[in-house]
Amino acid sequence: MLSKKDKEWTKQTLAEEVRGALTVKVRMERRRDLATGQPLATPVIEVTDLYLPAFLSEYVPYLEGAMRGVQETSDHTRANVDKSAETIKAVAEVMIKFEKAMTSLVALAVKAEKMAELPGAVENGPKDP
Repeated sequence: MLSKKDKEWTKQTLAEEVRGALTVKVRMERRRDLATGQPLATPVIEVTDLYLPAFLSEYVPYLEGAMRGVQETSDHTRANVDKSAETIKAVAEVMIKFEKAMTSLVALAVKAEKMAELPGAVENGPKDP
């Protein structure tokens, strides 16, 4: 049976080992000034110990927000695409109707030209009052 002191030592040692296993050394390169956002002439390299659970608990909300932003942007884009498709469809329908009207107008113009070419068609045509 372990004494109270041994139990505390075991807990403390185990906690230190877990923290050590979950802590990694990270080399970060900063290329922008944090205050102004302007690019730096030479990147600042920082080497730091990073405790993964703490980093993830801080970083996950950022990722969640970014994913929401991406979803909102894609929903907005999808709505714009639907609206654009409807507009294109309406324009295409107008152009088809316009084509039919132009085809009948051209046919009428051709018919009028042929009638004008007939001998006596101009003299025997309708008179203006």
